[in-house]
Amino acid sequence: MKRRSMAAVLSFLLTVSLPVPYAQGAGEDLSAPAPTAAADSTTERPVSQSGIVFQGKVDIGGYGLYVTIRGERREGLPTVVFENGYGDSSGIWDAAAPELAKVTQVVSYDRANIGLSDAPSSASYSALDAANRLNLLLKKTGVNGPLVLIGHSMGGLYIREYAYLYPTSVKGLIFVDASHEHMEDVLFPEYPVETRRSIVEDDLVTSGGREGHYYPDVDNTYRQIDQGRQTDFLRSVPITVLSGGNHGYPDTFIDGEARWAQLQRSLAALSNDSVHVTDGNSGHYLHTQNPSLVVASAVTMFGRIK
Repeated sequence: MKRRSMAAVLSFLLTVSLPVPYAQGAGEDLSAPAPTAAADSTTERPVSQSGIVFQGKVDIGGYGLYVTIRGERREGLPTVVFENGYGDSSGIWDAAAPELAKVTQVVSYDRANIGLSDAPSSASYSALDAANRLNLLLKKTGVNGPLVLIGHSMGGLYIREYAYLYPTSVKGLIFVDASHEHMEDVLFPEYPVETRRSIVEDDLVTSGGREGHYYPDVDNTYRQIDQGRQTDFLRSVPITVLSGGNHGYPDTFIDGEARWAQLQRSLAALSNDSVHVTDGNSGHYLHTQNPSLVVASAVTMFGRIK
């Protein structure tokens, strides 16, 4: 129920993609039905130019997830797995993935009900669900650890859950302007709890709601991430936090960048082996604005985990 008197900043946040970060994908029409693809579907880009060694849908138990595997596994190097933000298909990594595939094996995929992936019946869309589906997909495609996971926006929560559930295979995490389990509290402390949650739900609905809603999915995700955080399981895991520093907040949200930066510092504090880089020229989609930073951070991570 909408019981709020919104300031200009909240109206802005409901209509513009900002790092409140369940926002809809960049340039994608998420209101249209998800397309389907045959198991041998490929992109329009020639395989020889993109390093693709496999691309298509893989059945993980009655429904298929669309996956792209680039490059070859190199001795002593991990496989990189990309995790997209809410509502984004795997094409969001097309600037970074081919470059990293020149170095090692790279996996990108569409989560359930996104892009070319199927929607499972009676599905839920929490971090736990995303992590378990990814684990099944990696098993089905023969991709084994060690892994470096790279997650953008809500994908940052999903890679944390994966590392919590499958710690032996994960050797490093890279967060790309990633979400935080307490972000509404930090971004909008002036407003009641229900108002903060309604901001999130409005953004999910605007994005098509294909990956769930605040109740139960986002709420369950936050609980799952909090549970993992209490165990301090990332304390010795190498992590890199890549943060945008220019999100285009309106003048009425004068300290928006400072509030988001506070959340990013909290992510960096998850590990004693942490690197935090802020790109002052990029915003929430810094992996499309500055893909070379993502690639360089991954290559640097390889050296840190040897």
